[in-house]
Amino acid sequence: MKRLSTIFVALLFMCSPLLSMPAAAEPVLACFNDTHPAISPDGLSMLFVSDRAGNQDIYLSNMQARSIRQLTFSGSRESRPSWSGDGSQILFDSDRYQSDDIFVMTVDGSDQRRLTKNPAVDMFAKFSPDSTEIVFHSDRNEDREVFIMNSDGTDVRNLTKTPGRDGVASWSPGGNSILFHSTRTGYLHFQLYEMDVDGKNVQRIIHSLEPEEHASFSPDAHHIAYYREHPERLRNAEIYVLDRRTSRPSLAVPHDRYAKIGEYAPPAWFPDSRRFAFWATDHGAECSSIFITDVNGKNTVKFDPDWANFSMM
Repeated sequence: MKRLSTIFVALLFMCSPLLSMPAAAEPVLACFNDTHPAISPDGLSMLFVSDRAGNQDIYLSNMQARSIRQLTFSGSRESRPSWSGDGSQILFDSDRYQSDDIFVMTVDGSDQRRLTKNPAVDMFAKFSPDSTEIVFHSDRNEDREVFIMNSDGTDVRNLTKTPGRDGVASWSPGGNSILFHSTRTGYLHFQLYEMDVDGKNVQRIIHSLEPEEHASFSPDAHHIAYYREHPERLRNAEIYVLDRRTSRPSLAVPHDRYAKIGEYAPPAWFPDSRRFAFWATDHGAECSSIFITDVNGKNTVKFDPDWANFSMM
């Protein structure tokens, strides 16, 4: 019996290190989505949307100081930030009151105010170059249309009033026209149009049978960057750049360069009109990142908001 007890104690001693070892820690996933870039008017800062803190919020990255700051903390989905012309205010949309509404805040994230209070979906808001008006799209009339309002949310007017889906509007640099996409021709997919700020003189700017959408002017007004989709490409978009001086589009970002190119926001131009930012998912990656490329789609770099360096471009 004594020998059996000795054997038991010896076995317990031998096993005790194994029994006392802590359980292996759960792996920490460092993957998060950075999307919807917006470049400041001076080109030194970038707004973007990220779920890095667990919720979809808006962040500000200073590309010179290599700093990053979270601007929204409501716990709701915040998205699609854009700058005022002087860089002092930020528009964004949020579902913090259940439906998507348009909000404005100062550049440090303070003084957040709700501009639209409609049960419909209001989103994709952009300041006019002089920051006195805001263009956005809404389905408040049972059909998605492009609307315009004063910068304080008053005097909302419907600009399009046409059957079909109209939306994702962007101002021309001079503030005298508005880009938008629409299905008004009867196609199931979008085509690009330009109109005066009062909704008149609507002109289709590209005549193509393929879906073209989410467009933005370069600051010098010489180019328009936009997304084109093709059903044979598994709905992976490509980014084209239209030269307004020659009316010729050129492919800047081909569909097979990335696993997925995020087409749910217009490309974000830098003030020099030579580069723009977009978001995409690399082949083999699980999350989206922001990329910067030149107008020809060359010299592309992945942008990391946490260590951003403006001189790397």
